[in-house]
Amino acid sequence: MKRVLLIVAVFIVFLPVITVAQVPDNEACVQAKADAEMDVNKTMWFVGGCLIGVLGVGAAYLVKPNPPASKLLGKSPEYIASYSDCYSAKASSIQTSSSIYGCVVGTLVTVVIYAIAYSSIE
Repeated sequence: MKRVLLIVAVFIVFLPVITVAQVPDNEACVQAKADAEMDVNKTMWFVGGCLIGVLGVGAAYLVKPNPPASKLLGKSPEYIASYSDCYSAKASSIQTSSSIYGCVVGTLVTVVIYAIAYSSIE
């Protein structure tokens, strides 16, 4: 049991370091991150995680959002490339974390319901 807890602890500590994409913070990237924060529907991904669990988390991870074209009109190719990369990375991160939170909450609610149902049977 101690070995499992140690492995889980190491995984939790090093996962953010492994998964965080190193993208330079320039003007386009800062704007893209702010736009992604506003554009991503966190509630939808949370509910998806609650209702369909791990499949919702998988969908959030696999669906790569594209930035709105209106934000890229008249910009240089370098700006567009940086903005698109940062937007997709940030939006995907938000989607995935929201669906993970939803999955955890959905699982906890299900366990509580089963515990109540089981205790009422006895």
